[in-house]
Amino acid sequence: MLRGTAAAWGAAGAALLAAWRQDEARGALRRAVALDPSTAEHWANLGFAGLGRHAVALAEVAFDRALRLSPGMDTARAGRGTLRMLTGRLRDGAADYEARLSLPAFMPSRTYSRPMWDGRVEPGRTLLIHADRGHGDAIQFIRYAPLLRARGMRVVFHGPEGLLDLFRASELVDDLSGLDGPPPAHDLQIPIMSLIHRMGTDLDSVPAAAPYLRAPDAAARRWADRLAGLSGLKAGLVWHGSVAFPYHRQRSPGFEAVRPLTGVPDVTAVLLQVAHGHSDPERLRPLGPVLDLGTELRDFADIAAAIQALDIVISPCTAVAHLAGALGKSVAVLLDQGAEWRWMCGRVDSPWYPTARLYRQSVFGDWTEPVERLRRDLAAMVTL
Repeated sequence: MLRGTAAAWGAAGAALLAAWRQDEARGALRRAVALDPSTAEHWANLGFAGLGRHAVALAEVAFDRALRLSPGMDTARAGRGTLRMLTGRLRDGAADYEARLSLPAFMPSRTYSRPMWDGRVEPGRTLLIHADRGHGDAIQFIRYAPLLRARGMRVVFHGPEGLLDLFRASELVDDLSGLDGPPPAHDLQIPIMSLIHRMGTDLDSVPAAAPYLRAPDAAARRWADRLAGLSGLKAGLVWHGSVAFPYHRQRSPGFEAVRPLTGVPDVTAVLLQVAHGHSDPERLRPLGPVLDLGTELRDFADIAAAIQALDIVISPCTAVAHLAGALGKSVAVLLDQGAEWRWMCGRVDSPWYPTARLYRQSVFGDWTEPVERLRRDLAAMVTL
């Protein structure tokens, strides 16, 4: 017989889920729904606990049950959208994922008074694309801007200052401005992550042509000269994502886990880590030759220019991984067992980035095996 109440097990499961302890959360939430199968919130949380470990069948049943009990539950609908995109059902998933826009965590940092774009291409009208989440999201989905311009729309961008020089040099949009100031004049507006839905993207229609970004010419020349003298294969290395998102605790291997990648013969590791985690190599010395650029990289234009001068980039799920893919550079992406939907489920390649190869954990929390596979692949690249 189950002890405790559904409410108590549900509260414990929610707290464990918030702490990214999905396995424990799943156990608690299973008890909650067994004791009270009529509470949509418990089912929705069970869906997220399954989603966080790519337990697809469990998550699908849980989200569907939550939505049958509470059809207007946007949390569950956004979760189901994430799950569907994870499993390759991009069109249906992106439609469900629009429910995120009612949730506090996904609300844009500022409001826009113009109408939301409904997906109809209207030549001559100006569409404002605004960044509604992280830098990586903006880098991934700005690919749609030139497609819309080619169909006659004028496209402008409002987003983080650190991306502006890169997007300007890439000639993706007609105008752009930083979030600290007013947006460019526009007729219609859309959060950048909603473009996948409004453009009707499905797995067989992902706009995957790369490169679609390029570094400013002056920065590209400067960094090419700076890195020209390095010996052997030049491998950019990142080991930690932004701490602005709780998911960083799950996605970021840390320097200790990737340290073996700094000891591959005839490979120079170029450290691209900025901000959190940058000082880790002071505590754990690299195993081979490295060049630490962390204090020299001012914005994404600089990072892009450095990447263009490298042979390969190694990163967990961070903006740098997206940037390398958008630049058409070979990129090895280290992924946790519950990696975000954009990397999909079980694949070693990416429909979004043709030059990416994915190295996934087989055991949650253990980076040893994917790092060792990548280390062997790096060694093989040197001999080619």
